[in-house]
Amino acid sequence: MSYSYPGNAVNRGDSCAIVVVAKDSNTGVMYVLDADITKMLPEAFVETILTYCQLRRFTNIAIEDNGFQELIKRELERRAAQKNIHAPAESCENRSLFKLQGVLI
Repeated sequence: MSYSYPGNAVNRGDSCAIVVVAKDSNTGVMYVLDADITKMLPEAFVETILTYCQLRRFTNIAIEDNGFQELIKRELERRAAQKNIHAPAESCENRSLFKLQGVLI
């Protein structure tokens, strides 16, 4: 699972994205299972990610480590612990999709 939250998205008109990807361990082909691209507040964004965590068993969650996203990561970890939800988040640089593929399993 990967997500991007541009910070003040609701006020600026930017979208945030949650993309769920599965990788075939035999072929290495990656499949997009879900793509949730919309405007929402940070609280709703974190809750949406937690909902996905309850629906699927993730091996990891890639989160951009650019400024504001680090706060989202911490909030996700805090709320996941409170609710006893498995949310294996790790930071990654937002350089390109090809760089991100290394952390999506």
